[in-house]
Amino acid sequence: MECERSRPRHLGKGTAEYFQVRGRVVETATEGAVEHIEQLAQKYLGKPYPWYGGRDEERVLFVIEPESISGTG
Repeated sequence: MECERSRPRHLGKGTAEYFQVRGRVVETATEGAVEHIEQLAQKYLGKPYPWYGGRDEERVLFVIEPESISGTG
C-alpha cells in the first residue's frame, strides 16, 4: 500500500510530542499490515514488533482523508 507522508508545516522540523489527524476513513486493508507494523518497529524500536496480543491478532491499516491536523511539540 502506497501512502503519501508529509509533516504539517505548523509542527516545524522538531519531533512532535503529540499530534492528531481528524478526518474520514477512506480505505481499510489487512493486506500489507503485518509488513507495515514490522517496518515501523524496526524504524522506531530497532527490533521486530513485540506482538503483545499474539501473532494471530489481525492488523488493519486505515487510510484517512485529513480534515484537520493539530499537535504540540
